[in-house]
Amino acid sequence: QSRPLSRHPAVIELVVERLRETVTQLPDPIERTAIVLVGRGNRDCCAQADMQVMTEVIRKRVACGEMATAFYAMAQPALPKVLDRLAVTRRFKQIVVYPHLLFQGRLLEAIERQILEAATRHRSINFLSAKHLGPDPKIAEAIRIRIQQASELTSAECR
Repeated sequence: QSRPLSRHPAVIELVVERLRETVTQLPDPIERTAIVLVGRGNRDCCAQADMQVMTEVIRKRVACGEMATAFYAMAQPALPKVLDRLAVTRRFKQIVVYPHLLFQGRLLEAIERQILEAATRHRSINFLSAKHLGPDPKIAEAIRIRIQQASELTSAECR
């Protein structure tokens, strides 16, 4: 077991990179942009809190009109509710959703479906999906370091 991967500086750096890649392509001012970081969701309150903490860390590094945390399943707030809440304020021209996932697959497809459904409900807003973490040297480095840290901890406990 190791410390959470999501708090590793290389992962935070990659999340910021992914968001900036998306935000720089937007036609409207950043103040008219909301960003939603969406996690898989988990009944574990520590995992939920970890996602909230990550949002706060990212908020300090990426400018936008508002930043929120959402979950796909098993935790609140649910992504559709967050997207609807941001849309009805009429403050935002665009909403960027960042899926905090390591892999492509059914979960990413399901999140993208929820974004598309929100875009259908709120046609005046431009909904965009930022790229998920995916395979990246920063992720590999963060995993390597977490394994090394866990190994060093285990070695020290065995002495």
